[in-house]
Amino acid sequence: MKSVSDMANESNLLVMDLFLGVGIALAALLLFILSITAGRYRQPWAFWFACIYGCCLIPLIPIGTPFGIILLVYALSKKTEFLPPQPNRSIPAY
Repeated sequence: MKSVSDMANESNLLVMDLFLGVGIALAALLLFILSITAGRYRQPWAFWFACIYGCCLIPLIPIGTPFGIILLVYALSKKTEFLPPQPNRSIPAY
């Protein structure tokens, strides 16, 4: 059986890993937001990524909610820039 100090040491390592992972994810999110806003990166996959990731972030109340709302509002307000209109491919009437 492990001693209390061993278990405390393991939990400290887990918390450090958690903060490292959240920090890396937050940095990547900020770089993505910077690329679609300031860099004007407009690809269809970026639109869908912003919508899906924004929806996933909204329930994460302390940090994720504002970033999720920013992603969703920006992607949906600039939808025509991300997804250009498709040509009409209807069958001509004879």
